Amino acid sequence: MGMMIDDLLDISQLQIGQRPPLASQMLDLVELVQRVVQIQQSPIHLPQIVVEASVPELVISGDYVRLERVCTNLLSNAIKYSPQGETVTVTVSKVENESKSWAKLTVQDQGVGIPVEEVPHIFEPFYRASNIVDRIAGTGIGLASVSQIIEQHGGTITVESEVGVGTTFIIYLPLMNGKQQG
Repeated sequence: MGMMIDDLLDISQLQIGQRPPLASQMLDLVELVQRVVQIQQSPIHLPQIVVEASVPELVISGDYVRLERVCTNLLSNAIKYSPQGETVTVTVSKVENESKSWAKLTVQDQGVGIPVEEVPHIFEPFYRASNIVDRIAGTGIGLASVSQIIEQHGGTITVESEVGVGTTFIIYLPLMNGKQQG
């Protein structure tokens, strides 16, 4: 409930033209992801969450609380929209492009998927895909908040999805200059 209130407050500030302030600090994205997965993973909750980290740590500058909210939201959605017995895979890696180093975070489920014509709208506040509106509870504010937080950190988020196959969210966040690990 607290996360939903924080999402609404952030979206409200954006709607009046203000960017919510970030409390940036150096943090290890691998550790943050592992912590969120540990909280989300439960022996009674299926699907199983698998973490694949190609490096032991990735140091970025970011707001720990907001990035934790991003990970929690994406994992919660992956679990909520996946059938029992399927696996959610979270991958953390380092990538280089255009002479920059990036942390890449991928959350992939084998769930219900999003209709292709609706994918461009999923980051809009209060938007929910038509194939889940009456079947699975939700507010449509989480992904709007996730998108805003990633953008505010100088990153990008994209999504690939196919109905009945699953959804993959891909996030790129800039690594700290001179502090890149891996």
